[in-house]
Parts: sequence; C-alpha cells; structure tokens
Amino acid sequence: MLNWYLQTGKDSDVVIASKITFARNLSHFNFYIKEDEKIQKLENLVKEKLLQLGYELKFVKLSEIDELTLQELIEKGLIPDKVIQNKKQKSILLNDEENICIVINDEDHLQLQVFASGFELDAVTNLCIEIDEKIQTLFKISQNRKYGYLTSCPTNVGTGAKLSTILHLAGLTKTNNIQNVIRFARQFGIEMTKMQNPDIYSIPLFLNN
Repeated sequence: MLNWYLQTGKDSDVVIASKITFARNLSHFNFYIKEDEKIQKLENLVKEKLLQLGYELKFVKLSEIDELTLQELIEKGLIPDKVIQNKKQKSILLNDEENICIVINDEDHLQLQVFASGFELDAVTNLCIEIDEKIQTLFKISQNRKYGYLTSCPTNVGTGAKLSTILHLAGLTKTNNIQNVIRFARQFGIEMTKMQNPDIYSIPLFLNN
C-alpha cells in the first residue's frame, strides 16, 4: 500500500493531512527518563511486546539512522525537529505505510500518532483508539480516576489527545487575508501554526480535555 502522504483523501486538495496524537506513560517509570539504564529498560519492554501490538510496526532507534533519513522523518511530520537534540535517548515504532508512528521517550513515554491524507478525522481517531486499547492490554498506563491519563505536562492531563489538520491556504496567503483568519481563530482559542511552507498551516481541532 502507498504511504499515507501519497494517497488522496477527502478534500485533500486543501486538507493535506489529518493527525491525532495520544500521550501515554507507563506507570512504573518516572516521567522524563534521562538515565541510560532506564531508557534501555523502557525500549526493551516495548520491543518485547511489539509483535503482540501488530500493525507491522518496526522498532527504530533514532541514533542508529543516518542524518538524511532523520531529516526525512522530520519533514514528513513523524517526529518533531527538537528530537535531534537528544536522539540517543529516543526511538520510534513505525509501519511501512508511515501512517502510524509511536515516539518512545520524548515528552512522554509513548506518543501514539496516526496520520491520514485529507479530511479523515474519524478514520485517524478510530485507528488511534484501537491501537491505544491494545497498548493498554500490554502495558500498565499511568492514569487517575479523577484526572484521567497522567502526562509529563499538566496541560495534557486528561485524555492526553490532540487532533489537528494541516491545511494548504495559498489563496488566503496570496491575498494577505491569512492574518485576519489567524486573529479570528484566536478568539475561539485556536492557534494556527505556520509550517515550513508559508502557505501551509497546522490547525488544532481538538486539544486535551
């Protein structure tokens, strides 16, 4: 099957991608693991359960891939560029289609990401929930009955979920109306983020609640 970004989804002439992220932490590890021994223990535990998780995910240690491949992962949006600063401490689970990428030991122990071309919010959400349910049968996840899922950043405590779209807004940019749209969006608590291409913006549709 083609990589997700080579596919054509609903309204993909404007909506480049739909993306959802779930932040999850393992209950028997501290947040922000820095010690090499504990990082290795976390990685070994994930690799041990990998086959049971399915989806043809492969374990990739970021320090063992070349700089060009690393830059490709960043440009595809699979990993944040800040990961390079501490790549020795981080790894990912990635499938061939690259629509599923789980970042290990970044801000949280597991950052589960699902991508799709076009406006496919239901599809990415349903798949992410499906994977998350499997993860919770394999690992004991940090959560609280009152506050929900516990995360390294207090603002993410709750569902630990972020849902967003990446839009190509060339017309608004060329007519200099994009700033008006950005100001209007802020009135509703929506912060549009400019990507490397000045015509492309990431727009959060749902944040942790």
